[in-house]
Amino acid sequence: MAKVAAPVAPSPKLASPASPASQPLPSPSSQTLSFDSEEVIDDADAICVASFYYGMLPRRDIQPLLQKEGDFLVRKTDGDGCVLIALSVRSGDWVLHFAVNRHPTKNLYYFENHGKKSIRELIEWHISTGTPLSSESGAKIKRGIERPSWILNHDSLQMRKKLGEGAFGEVFLADYTTEKGEIKVAVKTMRNEVNRIDRLKFMKEARLMRKFQHKNVVKIIGLAVHENPILLVMEVCPGGALLSYLRRNKDNLSQETKLRFSTEGAAGLDYLASQGLIHRDIATRNCLLTATQELKISDFGMSEQKKQIQDKKLDKVPIKWLAPETMQERIYNTKTDVWSYGVMLWEIYAHGKEPYPKMSNMQTRAKIIVQNYRMEIPKDTPSEVAKLIGECWARSPNDRPTFAKIFETLSAVKLTQDKTATLVCPNTDSQKCTLGKGKELIGFHFSWTSVVEAVGQMKLEDLTHENVQAMLKKIKQVMPSEGKEAKTASRDYQLLDGKSFESIVLPVNVGILVDCNDAPRSTEEDKTQQELSRSGGVKP
Repeated sequence: MAKVAAPVAPSPKLASPASPASQPLPSPSSQTLSFDSEEVIDDADAICVASFYYGMLPRRDIQPLLQKEGDFLVRKTDGDGCVLIALSVRSGDWVLHFAVNRHPTKNLYYFENHGKKSIRELIEWHISTGTPLSSESGAKIKRGIERPSWILNHDSLQMRKKLGEGAFGEVFLADYTTEKGEIKVAVKTMRNEVNRIDRLKFMKEARLMRKFQHKNVVKIIGLAVHENPILLVMEVCPGGALLSYLRRNKDNLSQETKLRFSTEGAAGLDYLASQGLIHRDIATRNCLLTATQELKISDFGMSEQKKQIQDKKLDKVPIKWLAPETMQERIYNTKTDVWSYGVMLWEIYAHGKEPYPKMSNMQTRAKIIVQNYRMEIPKDTPSEVAKLIGECWARSPNDRPTFAKIFETLSAVKLTQDKTATLVCPNTDSQKCTLGKGKELIGFHFSWTSVVEAVGQMKLEDLTHENVQAMLKKIKQVMPSEGKEAKTASRDYQLLDGKSFESIVLPVNVGILVDCNDAPRSTEEDKTQQELSRSGGVKP
């Protein structure tokens, strides 16, 4: 518990109605105090159990809580390097803040000219007598406002395991005890040595997060502000950071999973944009995954609820994710967030690689601004997503899509991939082959772009045996006739044309072959494989 400062004695200063948040704490001039004769106790700790005590909650969070004349609460605040006990009260159009003074010799708590042995008794006396807290302000206290459910007690949290480091302190997995039982939570801590400005930034992140309710945005449970360290309590995302997941599973990421991550990220960012938020730090490292791998946007340390902001400098910012206008003019808005999201899409399809590989921040900045450089899109990126990334990286902000449009576009791609139909072909006992959307094929090598024009758009009702054969005929017309691809393509075509497959799964309205995971073998190949098995793997 920090020591409560002795009172200082400047003349009281009150806020104007236009700027109540900037009002300093007034203290009385030296004067004679009236007081009771009972023994005085040190009440700085005792007041913490009061239902109207709000700990280190800053002014900006307090003002919305005090709605009616005479509503008040008690909190701690910084003052000349010491921690003061303060009372905040609604008086007319203002929220006024008063230091709870302690006389250095008489050891009494007081606001102006009446002392009591405890802060609670002092408050009760002012309520019962209707005496203003100061004669100059005329402010009276009537109702202590109980803490809302999002202000938590430190005692309800039990740290279990360190998960990592945050900008202001460590992050832990913890047990949170509620009336309904224990739940697992993630807890961000604030180091004791952080300065007042950093503490306000930490609290600002919590303030922003409290406003948001969306399945693809990390949810805040509450704040523990009664003592140090201040704790920010959030829903736990056991899947960890998306960036780590991409790198850890780079060899096993399906197109469906990458598209889902992209779409869920767009959904969360569309919601945040609708709430007037500029995130300013969109990247895979700032997306978390639930136990079921659902993506949630997190880390609002740099975020602002404004239409546009202009930062004074670009210290400690992620240069490789910044839009050109941010690099040049230090401007942030929703369209600069869209650029950053384009980089995040690149990260997803590059399996977590760092953007602008082998380039420094300075080189990246020069290439983008001077040469209008754009990264090469990862080779297995679906064409619609590749086009979308390019649109996010438009030089003019006005040419970039909104997050609503991005979500709509990605949702359409997702729906196309989800809608499949099956055509069963006769006279075969080989494995299933999947025809999907993309460029990379395993087994079949129909990856040249002219296949798109040849196949065209196939609808669900068109999936007949005859139509599939007609499709194969079209494919044959554009098959490479020379070069190293020709032999492989011809072989794979023969497998299809010879009906040596069990079924074709074809996405509706998609006309390019991809991702054939289990390429079927012809009857001749099956015989060869059987002979190899009998001979111990040596070809006779």
